[in-house]
Amino acid sequence: MTSKADRLEELLVLRATQPLSSAERAELEALLETEVASDTGIFDRVAAAIHVAAIRVAPIRTRHTLPTALRARLEQQALRHLAGRNPDGGD
Repeated sequence: MTSKADRLEELLVLRATQPLSSAERAELEALLETEVASDTGIFDRVAAAIHVAAIRVAPIRTRHTLPTALRARLEQQALRHLAGRNPDGGD
């Protein structure tokens, strides 16, 4: 039997790599309310890093494989990250 923590991790991986069904989204939200998760965005950032690495290796083949919803979420995260950086380039 899968523990709640394991299921939460599974859903976070799914969220980072594909669209969730409405049932999966509801389950994820419920688990996030009850389970202690230190960094739920880590899976999204790892998926983004893998995608960026894949683009550098095979830009034409990979460019069109990222789901639209994931692409939009990653772009939003990148904009928030860049907005938080110091203007002189230091972090």
